[in-house]
Amino acid sequence: MRVGYCRPPAGHGPNKQREALEAAGCELVVDSGIASLLGSIDAGDVVVVASLGALGSTSASAVRAALEIGAKAAELVVLDQGIDTSKEEHGAFFRHAAAIMGVDEDRKGSRAKPGHTGGKSKVDPSALANAIGMYQSGEHKLSEITAATGISRSTLYRNLPKGGDGDG
Repeated sequence: MRVGYCRPPAGHGPNKQREALEAAGCELVVDSGIASLLGSIDAGDVVVVASLGALGSTSASAVRAALEIGAKAAELVVLDQGIDTSKEEHGAFFRHAAAIMGVDEDRKGSRAKPGHTGGKSKVDPSALANAIGMYQSGEHKLSEITAATGISRSTLYRNLPKGGDGDG
């Protein structure tokens, strides 16, 4: 089945896209989101879009959507760009799209400082509880607590129970 998909770009209504899709022989035109499109297609179907931009608001999201179409073993026809993955000369489209996404992922990774994985580092809850207990007992110096538990002074202070236990 030929399934058209239109996502109106800024400044254009979906009518011209819909007309182009119907002229391209689409039996069904989906305009209610990419998830709806993906739920409407099966292996062997042909998804037709007016342009790659109809598949997503960014290049990455458009390529990701194209790859999801390919993952469902459906073909993709892009009218404006003349892409038809069912034709032998365009058969490598999904491989190239995957490579482009890989470059984007590599680029994201290379911008991070070596050793930085992003996000807050996780605190071991048992080590934190041990550090708080040692601190509240009053029997240990702060340097001993941090050395024994691996919990930093600032993390310990940030996680001490509020309410003034008098240790101050």
